[in-house]
Amino acid sequence: MNSGIQKYITIIFFLISAFSSVKAQSIRDITVAYNKSFTDHVSLASDSRDMDVIVKFIFNEDTNQLTVSLISYRYLFVFREDSRYGNIIHHNRLDPEDLPYVAEFPEKSRFILSKKFINFIPKPHKDYIFTKWIEYRGLQPVAMKYKMVNDYIEQTFDVTNYGKNVMVKLGYIFLMEKTPSKKHPDDYTFVAGKNLNLEYRISIVRNPCFGLENEIELAKNTLDAVEKAYRNFSGAFKTLEVETEAELTNFNNMKEVLLTQFQVKESDSQCPELKELWDEYNSYVESIASLNLTLKIKEKQGTGGNGVASGGNEGEGGPINIDPAEISTLARQIDRNVSRWLLSKDTVEKQDLVRECQDIISEVNGLIGIHQGSTQEQKRAVGMFRQAEAYFRNTCGVKK
Repeated sequence: MNSGIQKYITIIFFLISAFSSVKAQSIRDITVAYNKSFTDHVSLASDSRDMDVIVKFIFNEDTNQLTVSLISYRYLFVFREDSRYGNIIHHNRLDPEDLPYVAEFPEKSRFILSKKFINFIPKPHKDYIFTKWIEYRGLQPVAMKYKMVNDYIEQTFDVTNYGKNVMVKLGYIFLMEKTPSKKHPDDYTFVAGKNLNLEYRISIVRNPCFGLENEIELAKNTLDAVEKAYRNFSGAFKTLEVETEAELTNFNNMKEVLLTQFQVKESDSQCPELKELWDEYNSYVESIASLNLTLKIKEKQGTGGNGVASGGNEGEGGPINIDPAEISTLARQIDRNVSRWLLSKDTVEKQDLVRECQDIISEVNGLIGIHQGSTQEQKRAVGMFRQAEAYFRNTCGVKK
């Protein structure tokens, strides 16, 4: 089959599809999401597969934009604005310079319409209007450059008011192929075209976690802190009973500090990741609250007649002069510093907190040495302090 007959048949296909009848509008309900595009195939000639056009919708959550793309094996052309036949077509050729908008085109190119093509256009020809290729609702088009010859066509829209339901309607789409001759090597001929009259009703599914990066990072850090605090706290009291009131008081004081530092977080976020993090955090807070110790009752034993308490520092002489209230205050200061250390992400601040705890421990050790105290109040305060010291060393990884 020679090229002239082939061109003639191709043009006939185009005319039948473009102007034989007015196609009823089609409506398609589609969904796009931050992680899901939508692709459709439309045919501009019912009996020729290589006249198909791929229509693709992509939603970009970061920029709040929807992009509509047309892709084909052939060159694409669309009218960006309504264009009157009599204004743009002269001597069976479409003149790009007469379009109602600026469109780039190859120098010396001609865009040819056959006489048969023209004859299928409703009369009077000069009054026929080629409508623009796309209409929309709930969208604001981004300015783009227009070309006569396109490998693909793309239009990006801003989604107004961060909407979730928008509309795009496709109209006339044309396919061209290059038809060079010796005299005119840059000619193009329209080979297919169709008024799709196709409306897409688009549902946009947005990412419920979008823009919550800082909140998610905070939740992760807080979860790490409460998890570490729980493990160190529960590890410091491995039995359900303690033998002294000082240990029990120390446990209750440490528990109170942790429950003040880590409180239940109510989250109504729709972000699954954020909700899961806070749910796990709350479970650790509840675990800390549920930890309880009891005081083990010991049988009284007789004294050895030397007047030295069994838990005292034998061989060191008489009672020591320490203030139980001061020792208890310093123990609570260590607990507060450890809680701040768990939450801090500042390396310098964490080093300062560790140094302050070490200074407190050195101060108390210099004051009481290895004494456990002489009176019950002193013993209780010293026991509380030693528990706080152990909690600090286990949590912050500081060896003696």
